[in-house]
Amino acid sequence: MKIAYADPPYIGYSRYYKDDPQCAEVDHNELMKRMCEEYGAWALSCYTNSLKTILGYPSCPDDIRIGAWVKPFCSWKPGQNPVYAWEPVLFWHPRKQERNIPSVRDWISANMTMEKGLMGAKPIKVCYWLFGILGAQTGDEFHDLYPGSGIVTRAWENWNKKMKTHNLPMFETPS
Repeated sequence: MKIAYADPPYIGYSRYYKDDPQCAEVDHNELMKRMCEEYGAWALSCYTNSLKTILGYPSCPDDIRIGAWVKPFCSWKPGQNPVYAWEPVLFWHPRKQERNIPSVRDWISANMTMEKGLMGAKPIKVCYWLFGILGAQTGDEFHDLYPGSGIVTRAWENWNKKMKTHNLPMFETPS
């Protein structure tokens, strides 16, 4: 199956990536339309304040699901209360699994990363969770549409290698 993950600059926040020409403002409506047309399953990281906007786009599938990356350790601005301590992850058409496959929750708890070269870089634990919620399997064609730091693509390659080498059941998180 052909699957995709998109972690573009959040709506209104492309200015934080001004040194990277690939990080211009993104039309999330067009992005979702494209992913629905080109991929069997996909996930999209977004910002809590943009959920209402994104879910209201015509290209947002009716059967979209919302997962949560909960961040026990995160940064915030002084005076910001409540703190932004979770990130919505929209996901669509995860592969149907047989009953013998371990279940994957629609949320994960993992600390944010620091000093990975790019603001918003995902922890490896979150990457493996993404593969799980999409129903990824070894041999799937994975596309990281906004590679940023490259962590998600490296995690995909590492996950595939460990799954094949250790013959792990799908969705076991390789250590």
